[in-house]
Amino acid sequence: MPTFLEIGERFVIDSADSPEAARNLAEKWRLKYGDKRASLILGILRDKDVRGICEALLPIAGRIMTVPVPNPRTATPLEVAKAIGQIAPRQECIAVRDLPAALRFAQADARKTLITGSLFLAGEALALFQAQPAPERSTQ
Repeated sequence: MPTFLEIGERFVIDSADSPEAARNLAEKWRLKYGDKRASLILGILRDKDVRGICEALLPIAGRIMTVPVPNPRTATPLEVAKAIGQIAPRQECIAVRDLPAALRFAQADARKTLITGSLFLAGEALALFQAQPAPERSTQ
């Protein structure tokens, strides 16, 4: 059974910060959502296995938005996007300046949005969701 946190009907938060954790997350995602791909908001610390985490998450990713993690050890959004581009050159990937901007982009995507890559990013997402009204429920 999935252990990620669902926020409303559109957002999912998980702190997968290693290739093993990201593979487990991808497996749990497939068990819960089948072949549906996520709009992925991804932030990773520079001292983690950025490439390994990206490789593990690519099979469940639709659009990817890379963001900084609120920690001095963050990999920049461009560094993470570059790693994704090296692994999967045709993958849609956008480097975004911060999590709030990525959440605004995600609102335009009909897919569920998965926020992951770091416990710090998961914490930032939780704080943002707690500071604002719950996301609107989908009418589909």
